[in-house]
Amino acid sequence: MSLISIPDSLIVLVGLDSIKGVVNSEFSSINAREQKTELWNSFNNIFNIILWISLILVLIILIFRTNVIDILLPGFSDGKRYLAISISLIIFPIFLFKALIGTLHSFFNALKRFYFPVAVNIIPTIFMIIAIYLPYFNNELIYNLSFASLISNILILILTLILLYHIGGKIRFVKISLDDRTKKILKGCFSIFMLLVSEQLFNFSKNFLASYFGEGAISSLNYAKTIPNVIMGLIFASFFSVLLSNLSSMLEVEKKIKSKNIFVNTILSLLFLVIPIIIFFILNDKEALSLLYLRGNFTLEAIDYTVKPFLWEVLSLFNFVFYIICTALYLANKKYSLINKIGSSVYISGIFINYLVSKYYGYYGIAVGSFITTFLYAFFLIMYSQKFLGSYKKEYIKIIKIIFSGILTFIVIFLLKYILFLYIDHSQINNVLFLALNATIIILLYLLIAHLFKINLLTKIKSILLAR
Repeated sequence: MSLISIPDSLIVLVGLDSIKGVVNSEFSSINAREQKTELWNSFNNIFNIILWISLILVLIILIFRTNVIDILLPGFSDGKRYLAISISLIIFPIFLFKALIGTLHSFFNALKRFYFPVAVNIIPTIFMIIAIYLPYFNNELIYNLSFASLISNILILILTLILLYHIGGKIRFVKISLDDRTKKILKGCFSIFMLLVSEQLFNFSKNFLASYFGEGAISSLNYAKTIPNVIMGLIFASFFSVLLSNLSSMLEVEKKIKSKNIFVNTILSLLFLVIPIIIFFILNDKEALSLLYLRGNFTLEAIDYTVKPFLWEVLSLFNFVFYIICTALYLANKKYSLINKIGSSVYISGIFINYLVSKYYGYYGIAVGSFITTFLYAFFLIMYSQKFLGSYKKEYIKIIKIIFSGILTFIVIFLLKYILFLYIDHSQINNVLFLALNATIIILLYLLIAHLFKINLLTKIKSILLAR
């Protein structure tokens, strides 16, 4: 399965992933001014640039595929290495299709066509499931999965191009013209690319430092991130593109007050959602990890080893809400250079923070360092955003009320759980039932306390989701 993820890794590695947010922001602004001619001309310019860059890179990668496999998948035995090199002829061309699809989908988000990019993402999963039940090519499942990935991405590209023509767009293979808009997009992409490079170096440093703490440290840190990463992925998929497109459109036509309201309400709504999730996983850390991982070679000792970094990764969800929504704001406001300066400085500093904290707390200090780094990133993004959106004095009060509601909920549930454990044998209760009961009590109590503080954001959450 690591082979199939190579195209996605390469897109991030060469910087093509950085174009998505910039394309969404720039084309949302053009679309807001209803300048259709400029919109399609600029789109064709960018599409041709991505097409030629991707084609050249795919050819280079295919020619040097043996070296690429050795770099990306070190440690493979001779048999696995030969298989990987053979399959790379199927896998590497997917890079081209994914790069074009990503650019097109960012363009659709800019045009407020949010549903299509989300809907077609189910196609690869369907093809993968079908591939599992078909006779294995060369008696290897990986061949079936590779062909399924290639065919599904080709199909997605075809469907995407059909929709593009349906809404009046046309792909023209023209000579690339570096006009002012194209230069601005490329300059913005370079700034975001540098930010992504800093982030990747920060992420690499975590595994590098963890490798010095003996067997199981890297695995423990990676397992600890699984649940929080799923939640982050859902938040990103549900809110980011929509918010970026809407903010870009509003800021282009100088609706500053409305854009500020949407930005602030999105943060408050997500914070309102995330707080009870954080409480649930902190109070039920071992139970949740046991339900997910306790099978095969994953022992109770491994669960205990994973719990400490897991708690800090869960707490990092709080930081994620702020910095991901702020990222949408900065991109919408075309503050590419500013977010790069803030992000790169913080992530590079984060490498040293991880080193210092892990020196005192061991392997799980890397998770603590990651929490500190993302907190600093969120903090500086919020502080600097006040320069172009104004003060958040009223909003700070609401944030404090939401956090305080969460703290009170945590204390009550913690005491309740402690008292019940004195009289009830927890081992006799079904784990799933226990977690479901815990989640229900936490949600109800949290909503009650939030209501007493006159914080009720469920209606706003519903309206934000329906805005898709």
